[in-house]
Amino acid sequence: MPQMSVGGDGADVWLNMPQMSVPKFSGSCVDWPGYYNAFTSLIHNNSNLSNVQKLHFLKESLPANRNNDIRQMQLTEENYSVGWGMMIKRLNNPRLVFAHHMNAIYVLPRLQKDNTDLIHSMLSTVNVCLAPFRRVQALDGELQHWFSHYVASRLPKETHNAWEHHLHKSTLGVLMVPVTTVAASIFCPVAQPSWT
Repeated sequence: MPQMSVGGDGADVWLNMPQMSVPKFSGSCVDWPGYYNAFTSLIHNNSNLSNVQKLHFLKESLPANRNNDIRQMQLTEENYSVGWGMMIKRLNNPRLVFAHHMNAIYVLPRLQKDNTDLIHSMLSTVNVCLAPFRRVQALDGELQHWFSHYVASRLPKETHNAWEHHLHKSTLGVLMVPVTTVAASIFCPVAQPSWT
């Protein structure tokens, strides 16, 4: 088991760390950012691994039914940079990730009644989508107002009214008190969004 030194005052303590497995890629563009970060940290930037080993780990991390061109590459030093380059060219596309999450927002159902579980589910979807939106700065400026309005329009009438009452006569600049904050505080007090 790998060990890690932890300490500060010159008295190091050695901890046994669990063995980390090679990151697996689902094949979905939505999972690419997390996979990319994990694979880059653990494998790609690891100077203790040869390119043959890196290519082996890359091939092992791919789903069996996809990326067959990379999976069928011979294990050579040169082929690692070719295979990794192909992955980046295909999948390192923030626009595709953004589009996937935008579609998740567009299909949010209009909730008809105040139901904690349904509102919590909606809040979870919104929070999952916000991270990639921020990564590509998609909600800068006035788009925040549109996003807030759209999410509010998905809330049940009573919750939407409570949100409007919370804002009262606020100016448009204050409109971005996130609608999910109000909904969460009214119906899901333990599910406060992390971005409030």
